[in-house]
Amino acid sequence: MGKIVFAAILCLLSSCKSASRYTYDEQKYNLIIEYNPWIKIDLNNRVAIMEFHDFKSVDTLDLTTASIDAIKSSFEKNRIGIIHGDVSYGDPLELPAWGLKVKIFRAEKLQAYLSIFNEIHFNNSPVSEGDKHAFRFKDEIYRVLEKSKKFKAVKEKCREQQKKSNEYLM
Repeated sequence: MGKIVFAAILCLLSSCKSASRYTYDEQKYNLIIEYNPWIKIDLNNRVAIMEFHDFKSVDTLDLTTASIDAIKSSFEKNRIGIIHGDVSYGDPLELPAWGLKVKIFRAEKLQAYLSIFNEIHFNNSPVSEGDKHAFRFKDEIYRVLEKSKKFKAVKEKCREQQKKSNEYLM
């Protein structure tokens, strides 16, 4: 009986340890979210950096604690912390390919660079578990950003810069 209890405790402790590998801790991780080629979000610093040709703007975002926690929770639930290297999810249906790109930094070193395309082409094949996790994570990021008034203002500023240069790419 004592061995069974010991084994159960050991199993519980090891599962806690592996679960903590996926926990988004701002002391360990930072995400640089590339919303499009001109807008990047630094999650830990809560800023949006918009660069379009020679124009650059850095704006603080009005992300709530609940919004940040939603992204962190999605990072954890979808086990994004285990991804390493350059990884793409989904297949682009058109060019240029539109999607979200996320640079994952751990201990200030680039751990992974994710490309998650908005459109996917299934070719009658099932979507992998990795794709499902990545798409859920992308959807949560989009949901959080689209709630931010300041982020909407950054997108509008980007559109205005495109209009001035006569380049409508967004």
